[in-house]
Amino acid sequence: MLNPPLPSQSVIRKVLAVSLVNGWSITIVAGLSLLVTLALGDGLGIVVSLLVTGAGVVELRGRHWLKGGDTGGGRWLLAAQLGLMAVIYCYCLWQLRHVDPPGALSSLPAEQLKIFESIGYTKAALEKSVTVAMVAIYAGVMLASLLHQGGLYYFYRRSLAKIDQALVPPPIPTE
Repeated sequence: MLNPPLPSQSVIRKVLAVSLVNGWSITIVAGLSLLVTLALGDGLGIVVSLLVTGAGVVELRGRHWLKGGDTGGGRWLLAAQLGLMAVIYCYCLWQLRHVDPPGALSSLPAEQLKIFESIGYTKAALEKSVTVAMVAIYAGVMLASLLHQGGLYYFYRRSLAKIDQALVPPPIPTE
């Protein structure tokens, strides 16, 4: 009969599995985003993509160290979540600070603008709608980041306390 895994082993396996999937997901998606922003020559997009890719790599490095028995790797998992959330928040706040409703409307074909005008939308109402939509979108992204990165931070923090106890050898008796 097989012995069931110790609770700390189960926790370590969960943390390693979650950090593997999350770290690679972030790294791959942000890496692809970096290629697109490089092709487009979008300076802000390049910087944000690099920083997000870095957060994914930090999470993978922390996982690697934790897998090797180094409890310090857990701090890297936590740092990756806080760093990624900071990048997302800064990007969203930057975009909100630079909302350009007239610029957004100028990119619409004239036919679409005529349709809006024919149903009673004035240019001012359209600009206000663009602003409201942008605020809703970026506020939603910030909330999603708070829930996801905040949730992972909480999960890692709670789990790492158990892992630290399991990986730290017991004190050697003095007598």
